[in-house]
Amino acid sequence: MQLNFQSKRPLIDIFSYLSDMDKFVKVHPVIYKINTIGDNKYKAYETLKMGFLPITFNYSFTVEADPNTNAILIRATVMKLTTIEMTFTLSHQEGLTDIVETIQFRSVLPVKSIMRKVFRKQHRLLFENIEKATYQPIS
Repeated sequence: MQLNFQSKRPLIDIFSYLSDMDKFVKVHPVIYKINTIGDNKYKAYETLKMGFLPITFNYSFTVEADPNTNAILIRATVMKLTTIEMTFTLSHQEGLTDIVETIQFRSVLPVKSIMRKVFRKQHRLLFENIEKATYQPIS
C-alpha cells in the first residue's frame, strides 16, 4: 500500500517528527506513549477505537532513519501475529515536502483490508498534526 502526503513544513521538520520518538508520540493520533528499550528499539502503547470499543495494546518496533536519503523505516510486530513495515521517503519540491509512505502488512489473520483503512485515516491525521505542530528545534 502506498500513501502520499504533502506538507508546507521543511523536510528537516518532517524527518525529525518521523525519526524522533519524543516528537512522534506528540503528533500521533493513537499512540499515547513510547518507551525506548534499546538502540533504535522502542515499545509503543496505542489505543484504537473499533466502532465504539477502545482496544488498547502495546508492541515493539524499530526505527532506522537515514538523513542521507531522507528515508525512515519503521518495523513493528503487533501481538506476535502481524508485522508492519513502513517506509517514509521525503523529498522537497517547489516549497513543499512530499512524503511517500509505503506500508507492507504480513499477518496470519485476515486483517489487511481493515488495517489499510485504519492506516489511511491514522496517517492522514498524523501528517495534519505535524503540519499544525509548534516547531521544536532539533536538540
